[in-house]
Amino acid sequence: PPGYSVEILNIDSDKYGYKIKQNERVVILQPFVPGVPGKQYFRSSGAALRAGRLVFKRLADGRDFSVTPDDL
Repeated sequence: PPGYSVEILNIDSDKYGYKIKQNERVVILQPFVPGVPGKQYFRSSGAALRAGRLVFKRLADGRDFSVTPDDL
């Protein structure tokens, strides 16, 4: 959607997440892999970006933006 962006969170050297912003306001902050039990971080910035882009696309399409392990 217009005004939305996906950004990578660099939490630690091998720990990543993502956030989705509308203009400058954070609307989704996802430091952990969604749909996975416990608090597991994405192990690469590429994996976090792919998940963030998937959520972004679902938002743009007006769909449920929940993510399951099968989506990842």
